Amino acid sequence: MLAAGKTKVTDLLRVIPPPIPEGARAVTQLVELPPADEGLRPHRRSGPVFGYVLEGRILFEVEGEAPREISAGQAFWGRGDVVHYQVANLESAVWSRFLAVCLCAPGVDMITMVESDEVVARELTNWTFTSSQV
Repeated sequence: MLAAGKTKVTDLLRVIPPPIPEGARAVTQLVELPPADEGLRPHRRSGPVFGYVLEGRILFEVEGEAPREISAGQAFWGRGDVVHYQVANLESAVWSRFLAVCLCAPGVDMITMVESDEVVARELTNWTFTSSQV
């Protein structure tokens, strides 16, 4: 923690990010998930995402990692070269909100949806599409 005068700065997450291509852009987003919302269906990001949960609890699940619960006050990050299965709201009665800083490769959409046949072909079997996500 860095303290100068009355200002305090606390590191919440410290990682070595992947290389950032020239011409990449950074986008800061406020993501708001209604109670019990499943979030986006499986997708890819064109670069890494760094997040901080402001309110509630989310389920963060990316390819190659165990699903994990992230609560208000916790930071997280995810690589851009893997499938993001979900960022779901674990709260049944309240909204969950998080701040996300996404690094986007030049000339590429920030998010590309993954179709169910690719999930099956890649043997990403820990994800099941619900009727609302197909």
